[in-house]
Amino acid sequence: MTSSSWKNEINYPDYDCKKCNQSKCWIVGYFKDSGGADKYPYVCYNCGTKTQHYVKRKLVELNGLRPENVSSNIPPYFCEVCNAEGA
Repeated sequence: MTSSSWKNEINYPDYDCKKCNQSKCWIVGYFKDSGGADKYPYVCYNCGTKTQHYVKRKLVELNGLRPENVSSNIPPYFCEVCNAEGA
């Protein structure tokens, strides 16, 4: 029988930040995308640059992380009828 514990680990990027060239500088961030879904990107703690790689919500919860709030590059959508955000 094989162990699946590696599936519960967060694998931080092994590359340097492209903006500030800092190494081992990644933390998990959090924002809601334009559709209202929770997203957890890797974010450079030095300059705030987000990567295109994301952590699954399940892993964030399993590891007890409190992600840093970061802004989304895309403004949220609003319903034209009821003005609800993320519609």
